[in-house]
Amino acid sequence: MKSWCLLSLSVLLFGACKANSTTVDAGAMVSWLDGSIALQNSSGNLSLGGQRNDLDGDLGMGSSQASPYLRAQWDGHPHRVRAHGFGYEANNTGRLTGDYGNIGSGASVSTSVQYLATAASYSYSLTGSPHYRVGAGGQLAYYLMNTAVRTGTTREEVETDVLVPMPFVEAEFYFRDAFTVGGNLGYMSADLGDAKGHYTDLEVWGKFQATKRLDLLFGYRFVAMDGRGRASSRDFDAELHIQGVFVGGGIRF
Repeated sequence: MKSWCLLSLSVLLFGACKANSTTVDAGAMVSWLDGSIALQNSSGNLSLGGQRNDLDGDLGMGSSQASPYLRAQWDGHPHRVRAHGFGYEANNTGRLTGDYGNIGSGASVSTSVQYLATAASYSYSLTGSPHYRVGAGGQLAYYLMNTAVRTGTTREEVETDVLVPMPFVEAEFYFRDAFTVGGNLGYMSADLGDAKGHYTDLEVWGKFQATKRLDLLFGYRFVAMDGRGRASSRDFDAELHIQGVFVGGGIRF
């Protein structure tokens, strides 16, 4: 809920501004999840560093999934505001190589994962020309992950979310007024919400101006979270990577 509220608030801010240019994009994203996670048991005697289970192998989350991708951007030189978001949801089966909470190693499990990533960013143009723009500013990102691992008799579920402010840089290059390529990066290392860790958010994209009002968009998104903390009354240690490619179209106002 927080994530979509953040995205909606950013879109409302676009509407409140007298914009030089506003673009709203929608499309599809195919994403996949990898990394590892360890969860403490109810007795608190597991060594989490030695009990990691791979998400894409042991927990069976190696398949790619499709979801909507949304993005909105307002430009009023030298300022820019952008909001974007996507989700990931999958169900699969696997076999544990380490203990996971109260579920012992070697158990066959059913796993479900729900993930949301949204972000709103502001950047100020540091330098530019008709051929390029380089900007810097800040990003406020919201990440949520709900992981449920089940056997026939035991269920372990952890829901963790975090609101991450991070420095933000971006660059883009223009070719013949019709094609643009760009990228942006945010990074933060801090004790936030449920976990203390490192957060990285990267996007690389290209956009083709098909008509005066219509854009075609494609790109790649990578989000990484590496942290230790406590969620759902259990300690956890996780290194999570979610990445994917997206394609869509947008209307320019």
